[in-house]
Order: sequence, then C-alpha cells, then structure tokens
Amino acid sequence: MPMPLEPLLPSDQYYTRLQAGPLLEQMYQPGQFFWAPALFLFGKKPVHLVKGRYNRATEQLDYRIEQMTDTEFQRPDEPIVPLGIQSDQRAAIVGCKLRPVILLSQHPEKWKDGRRSYDDAYLVAPVYSFRGDNGKESYSPVFIERVKAFVYNTFFYLPSSASPQFLEGFVRFDRLQVIHREQLRHMAAMLTDDALWLLQTWLWCFLGAELDKVNDVLFDYRESAIEALRQAGAL
Repeated sequence: MPMPLEPLLPSDQYYTRLQAGPLLEQMYQPGQFFWAPALFLFGKKPVHLVKGRYNRATEQLDYRIEQMTDTEFQRPDEPIVPLGIQSDQRAAIVGCKLRPVILLSQHPEKWKDGRRSYDDAYLVAPVYSFRGDNGKESYSPVFIERVKAFVYNTFFYLPSSASPQFLEGFVRFDRLQVIHREQLRHMAAMLTDDALWLLQTWLWCFLGAELDKVNDVLFDYRESAIEALRQAGAL
C-alpha cells in the first residue's frame, strides 16, 4: 500500500459553504452541489419497457413489463397517454438513486420555434462516496490513491470535508446526465473556483483534450503522483 498522496489542492480548498435561504434557491451556477436522482447506466442490463393496454372491463390501462427486443422500434405500439408516450416511443425503465451532483453547465439560452421551445435542463456530474451505505469502505486503498492521482480519465477525486460536510469520494464523468431543474434540490455548497477549474480541465481531457496543453499544473501533479504509485508498486 503506497503512502497516501496529498491531493492537488489542500483539502480545505475544494469546497465553499453557501448561505441557505431564498437567494440560494435561485442560484444555478457551474460548480454548485445539488441532490438529484442519478441514473444508472442505461443498457448495461437487458432493457425493460412499460407496456400499456386498454382493459375494456375495467375501462383502465393495464400495465406490464416486457424485455425490449431488437425489433421493438420497427413497429408502432399502442400509445400510453397517461405517461405521454406516443406510438413511436417507448417507456423504458431506468434505475436511479438520489445522489449529490455537481452542476456543469450554464442556464440554457431561451428559444422557441413554433410549438417547440427550450427546457430548463442542466448537465450534471454525479458524486460517489468511497464508502457504501453501511459506512464501510467500498473501494480498496490502492484504488482510492489511483483516483487521487488522476490515473483514470473518468474519475475526479473529491476529499472529505467537515464544513460543508462531504465524505471522501469522486465524480464520474462516465455517468454525466442532463436533468430538468425541477429535479434539482439545492445543497448549501459549491466547488471553489480552483477546484472547479481542475474539474473542468479534467473533463476536457475526458472529451479529448491533451492535458499538457490545457493545464500544466494538473499535468505535473499527475506525472509525479503516478510515478510515486509506480515506485510503491501500486500500478
């Protein structure tokens, strides 16, 4: 087990506590923390659909769950009016869990074209703790050090904090999602400017940017941290 690495920023420079109240409820800025239903990966397991069929005896819709077939979208199906599902659409079941998320995008520009218009939707990144629901570590110490060293392009390390209160964890870029504002619940915390800059930089690299060309500080830290892990036999 390697000696614990120091995070790129001191632990007390990752988060800012915000004042709770009416003003906070109007804030939607990149770097803010919210509670939101974070979706599980769609398609990892067989996809199941909600089907509705009108029951003449009860004059109600009967619902059933079916596994989606390869030809599911090649034929029209009965619309499910209460769910807003048209004949060429399907109601897929996707699991979710309430998690902290970090807002990544600005408020969308308002637009309207005929009957279509913009939605109050934001790009968010879910936050995962290294501890499970039972409070025990769910990840090995070596894996935590690798995340801290930016070994994986999908993870961004977040240290623990007493105020605002956060457990040690990480952001997952491979679970980014778009969510409507109605599903976001404010938390009185956000990333500092420096931490947000690091998060955005690492996200750019996940999207294809070259680290040494967009952030020398992060590049140098990652190189030295990975070398330390190699010397400790953790890579």
